[in-house]
Amino acid sequence: MKIAILGAGFAGLAAAHDLVAAGHAVTIYEKAPRAGGAAGGFKLPHWGWHLDFAYHHLFTSDRDMFMFCQEIGWSAFITKRPITASVYKSQFSVFNLQNKKIFKLDSALDLLRFSKLSVVDRIRAGIVLAALKFGPPLPYYHNHSSYELLSRLMGKAAWNTLWEPLFSHKYGDYAHRINAMFFWARIHTRTPSLRYPEGGFQALADYTAAYLQNKGVEIKFQFPITKIKKNNKGLFLIHDEEAYHAVISTLPSPVFLSIEKNVLPAPYRKRLQGIKYLGAHAVIYETEKPLLSDVYWLSIADPTNPWMVLVQHTNFVDPRHFGGHHIAYLARYANEKLPTIPMPQYAIQNHFIPYAQPLYTTDYTSHMPHTSPPVADLYFANMELTYPYDRGTNYAVQVGRKAAQAVIEGARERT
Repeated sequence: MKIAILGAGFAGLAAAHDLVAAGHAVTIYEKAPRAGGAAGGFKLPHWGWHLDFAYHHLFTSDRDMFMFCQEIGWSAFITKRPITASVYKSQFSVFNLQNKKIFKLDSALDLLRFSKLSVVDRIRAGIVLAALKFGPPLPYYHNHSSYELLSRLMGKAAWNTLWEPLFSHKYGDYAHRINAMFFWARIHTRTPSLRYPEGGFQALADYTAAYLQNKGVEIKFQFPITKIKKNNKGLFLIHDEEAYHAVISTLPSPVFLSIEKNVLPAPYRKRLQGIKYLGAHAVIYETEKPLLSDVYWLSIADPTNPWMVLVQHTNFVDPRHFGGHHIAYLARYANEKLPTIPMPQYAIQNHFIPYAQPLYTTDYTSHMPHTSPPVADLYFANMELTYPYDRGTNYAVQVGRKAAQAVIEGARERT
């Protein structure tokens, strides 16, 4: 079969790997000049490694990514347990943290020491987190909010102090509508130790793309898809030109809906129209001294500050890979860039990803796509299908391979 894949992120790359191994002819269409999608990055002349446009890392539990890398011959990862923490002080500057109280919250012991909650509330919160970490995903979680679950089980004080500032910063007006299944998945799968590909995620994406091209996959870079439709023979047409027996789309549903012409039935189109996204805005700083002395991830639990997180990348990755300088991200989720950027003289990138975070609201399961929608030979492998897990390269690989398997099984049924 002749198969088109829309998008050369890790979902598209993983799908292409399995399809070409099964003997299919695969073409990937990618609007950017490089592979990697939202996990892509860039490299300055004085750096030895690439840097992601927006911060990324892997958890040691991300088996799908590591299995995929093993299959393609990539084994170069660093593994560390970096420090995560939160800052709660109002009216502070993220560039003047020397005298501010930072609370480390990356272990059960840290939670027990968290002085902003009473001892009873700390114990209560710890019990609930342990139950979520080791407990099963209950159907209740899909249609009830994290706010409802956590404020009831942990208490209002824990919600107001620990979680509400983080949910509000990340989701804005949707903070009280994000479902509890998302929170369960976040707690259930995350590990304190992290991994990162040597050279950066762009290096891994470039390696994977070259590996696939050597296997016969065609990748058309700088080729944005503006139209996809079906002809009277049931073949998919890209720009009225190339015809394909099957298509895997890794595009966000709002983007796919803007380019499909006669492909989706009206009820399914309406279903997908209910999916909402937030974009990600990340400002990257290169400084001679680190903004954070030892903390990698600093959640900004301050409602007066517009930023959600400060990530000191070089407290995880050695600064020698960036000319001995220190790299930090200041980031938030939003649907537009902030008009004013702090410390502009140190900012080297001001990057915005328009479809970065699908919103897992309490009605999300009634809108999310299926790997195989009700259209013959059309398949989806976008980040909406990583639900209930947060978007990331591990789950991109997982949904990409699932879509490829559906294509392969569909081809077998015809023979």
